[in-house]
Amino acid sequence: MENASKALLIAGAILLVIAIIAIGMTILGQGQDVVNKTGGQIGAMAINAHNSQFGEIHNNAIVKGTELKRIASVALSNNQQSQANKVCDVTITIDGVVLAANTLGNIVTSRDYTITLVTYTNDGAITSFTATVR
Repeated sequence: MENASKALLIAGAILLVIAIIAIGMTILGQGQDVVNKTGGQIGAMAINAHNSQFGEIHNNAIVKGTELKRIASVALSNNQQSQANKVCDVTITIDGVVLAANTLGNIVTSRDYTITLVTYTNDGAITSFTATVR
């Protein structure tokens, strides 16, 4: 009789441990869902912040040279950041020439430019665009 009593106590303790582990796993799973949802929102916020740096850039947009120079400067600055601090690099082509730091002065601020060929990542971040003198 004593052995049966001890066996029941051991079985009860094992069931209690299993219940505690199951509750812990449930809480951990719910916490992981929250982390995953938050991570997706942070990614979307980063893409919105990335795109907003460039203003209203879209196909067939017309921008002043001063605005294009500002956007180009932002893009070059963005490209110099470490990979951990940026969404993606942005390539700008102006009248067939890929923009670099030493060609920023080629943008004529008194001219208007037409934006074409805007490209995006699968997530919607701007990766490149072409500007031509209007």
